[in-house]
Amino acid sequence: MRYCSKEEARHILCRYHNLDGAEPLCGKEGVEAIMQRIHSIQYDPLNVVARNADLVLQARVDDYSESVLYDLLYEEHKFIDGYDKEMCIYSANDFTRLRYVRAEYAKYAVPVLRHRNRLGALDLLDDVRDFVEAHGRDAS
Repeated sequence: MRYCSKEEARHILCRYHNLDGAEPLCGKEGVEAIMQRIHSIQYDPLNVVARNADLVLQARVDDYSESVLYDLLYEEHKFIDGYDKEMCIYSANDFTRLRYVRAEYAKYAVPVLRHRNRLGALDLLDDVRDFVEAHGRDAS
């Protein structure tokens, strides 16, 4: 086992997350590259200064803008907003890897909806599934 100083550890982490800007990540390609490395970003839609995902990407990728993330999520479908412990954004390629996380959350869906008096939400699932099957995922 190799030990390193706090300074070395700090340097390694900053380099890995591209917080030092050493790797010239730029635009949409830069967002895709950093997501391949860090795999997920917590998705919090609250926007006090900016949304968390935008702050994370802006710190790592030059020329980042909110529209880049929007395109990757909702136009190109390369990313998904879903669960990876918490609400996160992750690569669509990782969808099958996170099936166990979805299965665990599914176990608790009915009790949570019951507690919130929202079991009626389950009545919409068949309608949503039918719509997606009839119109595809790109329908507005």
